[in-house]
Amino acid sequence: LLLGATGVMDGGERTSTCTVDEVATVLRMRRSQFLRAARQATPGAEVLRQLLLITMHRQLIGATDRLRAVLESAP
Repeated sequence: LLLGATGVMDGGERTSTCTVDEVATVLRMRRSQFLRAARQATPGAEVLRQLLLITMHRQLIGATDRLRAVLESAP
């Protein structure tokens, strides 16, 4: 799970907040480190790119669902 990836990619402000219900490991990368890592031609960078795509896809689906709900409830 990636949080805050959209801001990293588009240069926007950090807007993510993470809350966990059990013990978890949370890692933080500076924007420059993230972008450098994502540009590499390594298996780890490919995993990072795939996680980024999955995260952004989920965000897009969620936004579409919320927009649909608003439009369906409009008079």
